Amino acid sequence: MTSTTQTPNRETLIRIGETAKLVGVSTSTIRHWEKLELVQPYRIQGRNRLFTFENIEQLRRIKHLRQVDGLNFPAIHRVLRESGEEKTVRPKRSVYHPGSRIAEARRRQNLTLRQLAGRCHLSASYLSALEHGNVNASLGTLHKVAKALGLTSLELHNDAPNSRQCKLVCPEDRVRMESRGPDITLELLAKGARQLEPHFVSIPPGGGSGDAYTHPGEEFLYVLEGTIEVVLDEVNIYRLQAGDALTFSSEIAHRLHNPGTTQAKGIWVNTPPTF
Repeated sequence: MTSTTQTPNRETLIRIGETAKLVGVSTSTIRHWEKLELVQPYRIQGRNRLFTFENIEQLRRIKHLRQVDGLNFPAIHRVLRESGEEKTVRPKRSVYHPGSRIAEARRRQNLTLRQLAGRCHLSASYLSALEHGNVNASLGTLHKVAKALGLTSLELHNDAPNSRQCKLVCPEDRVRMESRGPDITLELLAKGARQLEPHFVSIPPGGGSGDAYTHPGEEFLYVLEGTIEVVLDEVNIYRLQAGDALTFSSEIAHRLHNPGTTQAKGIWVNTPPTF
């Protein structure tokens, strides 16, 4: 959050629409960066978001780090913190990057980066950047890497041990998986579940899960807000609106996409946990 002891003069504050134009990004992008607590606007009497010129410079810096340097959000936080530019508080919610676990699993299997890259049909340089946490992968790409290592995508993110006991998961306790962009965000809604894998899914406008992929099991998607397209075998396209639900076999090549102009949210369940 912006560190200040008093609210600036109202005349020096800029609305989000004008701020977006000055920065050169969409208003939804700024709202997403706010959600990640990269920037904190002012709200006069709980009304519209208002930004200072200092906020705008910080947003421009974040845009450069994302679009030019290609950094993911954990890396942006690290760069801003090390340079003394960070004036935000990190989110309380747990965010895990799979890079270190990919590296650990690869070394455990005595695989070189080039060998694993060959299995995944990716470049060794990209895998190296992924292992070091400097880039994110789409869900489709992450699934390819996990499959090549004999793991599930969840095993690359989740520290929670298996348990048959009842587990309460509060919002701040959710394990969050971010894909490139982030084009999609998954928050794990269960810990230790053995028969299902439920996620809260959030997709920004134009975002999605990336390349289609397959795995054993069945899937269920219920849309809470916005629009989510489910593409099966690149032939059948199901456009789901709020309140719609879809069940399909995970063995059909599938991917998700948000064709709308607003954030899409839903509940996404895989069973068994093979994603």
